[in-house]
Amino acid sequence: MVTSLTLDDGDVGYATLGRSVTMTRSLPGYLLPFIGRKSVDGATLSRLAVSKRSVEDVSPADAVKAIGQVRAPAPYLVDDDYRIQVSVIRGLLDSYCPEVNIGMTLTKRNLASFTTLLTFAREDISRLSEIEDLAAEHAAGVTP
Repeated sequence: MVTSLTLDDGDVGYATLGRSVTMTRSLPGYLLPFIGRKSVDGATLSRLAVSKRSVEDVSPADAVKAIGQVRAPAPYLVDDDYRIQVSVIRGLLDSYCPEVNIGMTLTKRNLASFTTLLTFAREDISRLSEIEDLAAEHAAGVTP
């Protein structure tokens, strides 16, 4: 994460986090483990994570770097019938910024998730200026 938050010119970047989760089994599949496996759409998973980012007023297209992590049960990373298309997820992040890193983690839970961290230059996040202005007003004893 430290590398992702360091911009090429040495300045510190600012990040937004986004996460999406989906069930990999239908309700009957939780009761009878040998049935009910559901496919997971990587494109939907990644778009939902980006849309749920922690800072709303920034455009993903302004991101300088991105990190993504797919977390899923083993069949969703290796089985041809249920494999999450990580190349689609990477393609989405590549469309936003030039430097992308993707990781995959196995889980025993019946959930698939995608977490993303998008890094921005300071001037691309207007909310930072608003917070600084409010802090300066508070420090000066001015109340809105």
